[in-house]
Amino acid sequence: MSQILKFNYYFLPKVCALLHRIWFEYGDPKKQFFNKLLAAHYFLYSLKRSSDAYCIIDDNAVAGFVLIKRKSKNSCFFMAKVIFKMLGVCLRLFPQCKEGLKVHDLYAYNYTKLQQVYPTNKYDAEIVLLIIDSKLQGKGLGRKLIDFAIEKERKKKSQNVFLLTDTSCNYKFYDALKFKQVAKLKGGYLYEGQESPEYFFVYEKNL
Repeated sequence: MSQILKFNYYFLPKVCALLHRIWFEYGDPKKQFFNKLLAAHYFLYSLKRSSDAYCIIDDNAVAGFVLIKRKSKNSCFFMAKVIFKMLGVCLRLFPQCKEGLKVHDLYAYNYTKLQQVYPTNKYDAEIVLLIIDSKLQGKGLGRKLIDFAIEKERKKKSQNVFLLTDTSCNYKFYDALKFKQVAKLKGGYLYEGQESPEYFFVYEKNL
């Protein structure tokens, strides 16, 4: 039986470990310590932008999480901003992290460029980040988190919501949830000498 709980910093090591395993556990095994730091850095970057955050617990383990940003509310995760800034300074001291940070910057650049083409400031809320343990796919946990987030926004009188995603993720999941793809941009990045061309998308849903 799964349950959704409001995020607190007790969950921080667990959600960072989950994000590392899904998105950052690649390349040289000797670099995994630094990849774990990069995963934490990316989560904190997303959290510091968010208004609300929730974890879904399944069999007493963190199975996923969702971060939401409401246009009418500033982030309340001040501690995340402080830790993010301190961790970023530390990471830039390690050559093993510099290329990973560059990839983060290129992703941010592509999303900024996408929003210049298709401005998103008209939306009431954003789903900043959704992560589900890949080992638990098929149990409906992602749908449950999205439905939970949407219901929260309805109660806050939000009229619509958007999210940014790309072809490195299971973006077809949002088609299945009746989100509408409204913008698309070709971009990409270079990592360890390998080019990774991708498409970046804006999805929306009226509430």
